[in-house]
This record gives sequence, C-alpha cells and structure tokens, in this order.
Amino acid sequence: MTMLLTVLFCLSATAQVKFDDYFSDKTICLDYYNSGDSANCVASFEGLRTYKGWIGRRLNLDSCPSTSDMKIVITDNATGRTIYQDSYSTLRCEWQLTNNLTWSGIYQESVRIPLPTHPSTITLIRTYKSGRHETCLQISFNPKRYKFAQRKYPKKQYPVENLLRASKSGVNSIDIVFLPEGYKADEMDKFLAVARKMAEGLFEYEPYARYKDFFNFKAVLAPSPESGIDIPSEGIERNTLMDFTYDTFDSERYIGTRNHWAISELASNTTWSHAIVLVNNEKYGGGGIYNFYSVFPGGNPYILELFVHEFGHAFANLPDEYAEPDNPIGQKEESDRDCIMKALDMRFFCDECKGKVEKVIRMNIGQ
Repeated sequence: MTMLLTVLFCLSATAQVKFDDYFSDKTICLDYYNSGDSANCVASFEGLRTYKGWIGRRLNLDSCPSTSDMKIVITDNATGRTIYQDSYSTLRCEWQLTNNLTWSGIYQESVRIPLPTHPSTITLIRTYKSGRHETCLQISFNPKRYKFAQRKYPKKQYPVENLLRASKSGVNSIDIVFLPEGYKADEMDKFLAVARKMAEGLFEYEPYARYKDFFNFKAVLAPSPESGIDIPSEGIERNTLMDFTYDTFDSERYIGTRNHWAISELASNTTWSHAIVLVNNEKYGGGGIYNFYSVFPGGNPYILELFVHEFGHAFANLPDEYAEPDNPIGQKEESDRDCIMKALDMRFFCDECKGKVEKVIRMNIGQ
C-alpha cells in the first residue's frame, strides 16, 4: 500500500499542467516600471491589459525553454503548484551590465502571460549571473476581481497584413509580428517589402526551415509622424511611435527603447508571440533581447543577416560568439565555432545554436 501511494504521488508530482485546468484563452499584459541601481531591481506594478486569445505555450507550462535575467512564475493559490513560468530579459537588465550611468532611471516594461481562472500569485524574479535571486514584484490575482487593475485608455487600431501563414493546423503556431518604426504613411509599402523579405529569408536557415509550417508572420501598418529614428550622436531627433534610438548605452550601433509598453500595445493589434521592429534607416546596427524584442534597420544591406542574428538573441536566447572591447554588453561567449552569431558573413548556425533554436521551437509548438 505504501509503495502504491509513493508511485501515485510521483506520478502526480510530474503530471503535465493542463492549460484548460488553470487558464482561459486570453492574454494578460502586465505593465510595470523597472528601476533601482546597478545591483538591484525595483519593479512597481502599473496595471494589466487583457486581450482575446493566448498565443504561447499550452504544453510544458511549468518549464522554461531557457534561463535568463527575469523569470515570471504563476502559482495556484489553492495547491501551491507552479502552473506557469517563463524567462526573458529586458533593456534595463542589460544596462546593469554596462556601468553606463547615462541610461539609468525608470524603464517601462511588460510581460505577457495566459489569464488564470483561479486565484493565483504572480511573481517577478530578477536572477543574476552570481546565482542571486531577487523577488522584485509579487501580486495576488483573483480572476473575479482583476478588472480593477485593468489599464483603460483609447487604443488606436491599425490594419494588419498577413505575410506568411502556418500550414499546419490543430497545433500551436509561433506568431511573429513586424512593427514599423519611423515609417510614414506613404512609406508602408517600403516597410512591407522588407518585412516580406525577412519572413521568407528566415527559412533559408536551419532549423527554422524544417519548421516553416508552424510559423505565422504578420505586419502592423502603423505609420509614424516623422521618417527615420533618433541618432543622438548626429543630432538627429524624430517623432516616432516606439521611441527607438541609436546610441543606446553610448554604443553607436546599438538600437533600443525604454518604452516597451508602446511595443506591446502596437503588436497587440493582432495575436503575437514575438515582436520584430524594423527601423527606417540604413545605418548599421540593431539589438535583440530574449523574449522582449528584436530590432534592426530596414535599409541596411546586411538586413537579412542582421535579422537572423538579432532574432537568434530574442527568440532562442543565443549569445554572441565574439568578444569586442567597445561593446557595452558583457554577455559574450567566445567561441571557435563558425556561426552567424559570431560573424554575419557566416550564413548558418553552428550545431550548438541549432540545438537551442530547435528546443525553443519544439517547446512552443508542443512537441
């Protein structure tokens, strides 16, 4: 009898978290401010935005595809069970590695999760390379009362163009949305041409090619008031939708924004898993932050290679495989492997990166 109970307990402890037992088919976007100093994270809750549909994992909910700087954990209050967790990084997490004081201050950040159907606790944890863990935000969520925390403000609706549809049905898809930054209304065709090129070009690379049938690509047609983006080192300022700028962390080619709320709100004109920002510029540069966003210039000759490289960071948490003294971000992984994460003219992934990308794809599509 004791042995039987032990076996039953082990089976219960390792049982798969079933999406429909704990979540409804809706998405919560949790908005918060992230501040503090170079060694600590202080997050303050701003509010929730709710959207129809959940585009994300429905299996492997209590596992992270990859570890990173931030972790979000949802715990069922009645059982104490972890029913969802995921990891991501943010621009402020990268700032903490730079010793660069010019980009300190408050960052607007957000994270998207499925809507719990039972009282739950949502915890945001900052994890450091030293192994230290810091709980920087914890909120109690009651699905019957959460509407008091919803952010209500006028949302501008923009048209959405379908670029590439997943051909597999009845399975989870991976929904990628392209967002235009610094493209005026009469430049939307220019933006769409680049986005289409990127959507097709990704599948020139393995292992993406093998899973092409599971990807959706869309584009939100949202014009900016002015053309181009900020380049502070050249005295250029532009009025754009998401406040992206070159010279992030005083690095001439690093493009970033502290306004993630604008990204997630713009992307939420459709269902999406990952947001890709095309900036209307030719100047070499870009950025990719795991489960947060990737960004690169739509007019640069290396646009496809930049896309594949930066999306590798944002989608699969791939590290750079080179060391560069003047690069402000210290998260480098020197390697003697040939890989596009090392140099853009190496138009393929090494076996290690292929394995990481495939692991994330398979977890997202439930394989």
